[in-house]
Amino acid sequence: MNKLAQYLNQHLVGEVLVDPRVLERFSTDNSPLTITPEMVVYPRTTNDIRKLLRFVSQLAEKGHQLPVTARGYGTNGTGAAIGSGVIVSLSSHMNTIFEYDTKQRLVRLQPGTSTRSLKNALRLQGTSMSFIEFDETDSTIGGLISNSSTVYSRNSVDQLEVVLANGDNIQTKRLSKRELNKIKGKQGFEADVYRGIDGIIDENKELINQLDDKNMSGYASIADVKRKDGSLDLTPLFLGSQGTLGIVSEMILKSEYVSESKSIVVGAFSDPANARDALDDLTKIKPAFVQYFDTATLEAARNSGKTFGFSEEVNNPTVVVALFDDISARSQAKKVKKTCKAFKKYEGNVSSSDDMYDSEFASVFSIVSLSEQTDDQHTAIPMMDHAYVPLDRFEDFSASLFELSKKMKVELPLHGQPLDGLWTVRPKVNLKTIGGKQAVFKLIEEFAQLVQRSGGYLTGGHGEGRLQTYSSYKTIDDEVQQLYRQIKDLFDPAGILNSEVKQKVEVKDLVKNLRSTFTSQSADALPRR
Repeated sequence: MNKLAQYLNQHLVGEVLVDPRVLERFSTDNSPLTITPEMVVYPRTTNDIRKLLRFVSQLAEKGHQLPVTARGYGTNGTGAAIGSGVIVSLSSHMNTIFEYDTKQRLVRLQPGTSTRSLKNALRLQGTSMSFIEFDETDSTIGGLISNSSTVYSRNSVDQLEVVLANGDNIQTKRLSKRELNKIKGKQGFEADVYRGIDGIIDENKELINQLDDKNMSGYASIADVKRKDGSLDLTPLFLGSQGTLGIVSEMILKSEYVSESKSIVVGAFSDPANARDALDDLTKIKPAFVQYFDTATLEAARNSGKTFGFSEEVNNPTVVVALFDDISARSQAKKVKKTCKAFKKYEGNVSSSDDMYDSEFASVFSIVSLSEQTDDQHTAIPMMDHAYVPLDRFEDFSASLFELSKKMKVELPLHGQPLDGLWTVRPKVNLKTIGGKQAVFKLIEEFAQLVQRSGGYLTGGHGEGRLQTYSSYKTIDDEVQQLYRQIKDLFDPAGILNSEVKQKVEVKDLVKNLRSTFTSQSADALPRR
């Protein structure tokens, strides 16, 4: 066995594996990239993570780099859950929900907890969180907040326990100016981080004020760290950082009361322009969640054999789905009625139910997965997911997408969350050929420029990982890139935390890591031995 693995097994409570079968399984995530790690660590405690990072940082001081990548279920689509050094699998053991405070509606849990487990636990309390309530993928909570710093996740995170690059442990919360100065006056890496981040913010105020929190690339969330009263909270920086600044080992999340009943309204429109007009009305009605499927997406799902009763009577339908979860049954019913009226006004074929899991409507939640099935030649890969484009620029965006489809000779089916401005395109490409692999990055680059021209960002719903870094960084000013570099160097001076993620990368390096075949990852679990 690897001597490093033997040493770590002697000092950790959890397991360290170097079995080739395990390494192969952890060499992929939900992106089309593959990178084989040297070992996989299954920590059982926060102290295991601390010991690991302390050991790796000491190795780095001696000139031996061993990158560390934290991982949940491996559902990340940007290549942020794979790495060449150590994979830290948090879902196998660190998946406990410790306690729930009924008065404050706070839940303390570990990052490897699945969204499904958390939703089921919170349902017993009549609460939930907006960033997981309508999430159909079974990810880990740690993976979700590590990849996204949207307003929904930010509002749900109260505190984080984070292991820093040198193995030190910190608890994040908003510190008053007095508390901040007290920490800055101490010695140690935690104090260095607080002094450093406070200095970076003060020196770059004007630049930071220009950052848009809808852009998940880099560390744009630094804009939320310090307030005008001098208080400071590091929590926003770790949200969306994809494990590049520290490893979250525990968290306290805020839940909110939700209705047990959830209604659904589906509109199928023969004219995409009418579907677009209906979305404007929905912005005033304010559903809890809205999903949009273009004709190509729905047709791809139909090709699997599935029928969708709500759209069968419409030729080439564009579908808009609105979900409602108001606690007040009267308010929920009123919104449903308004939505049905709006859809009919724009000649939509309307169906509705006071139960969103009604068998007639449940199939709507399978449209995405069915539309992205692969065939012998072509693979639908998650390389252009959750780009941000504001709804008022949608016409320009969709028209440009149509032109890009013709130019690249690739169908670009579109679906998304229009009221949040998040859009996903899943092109099907042939990864078995060099031309197909090269087309992947050509598509991403062209798409990134298209999104920018439409007033948006390639990384709107999650960080850029590896896959989108090349294209997203071309749209970021040099000054902003330098700011992000300062932040990374402050938290990770030895460059050991997910070292190739959120960093500039050469296309040739990405191409060589592309798989020739691709299937979505299932949840990671400790292999039977």
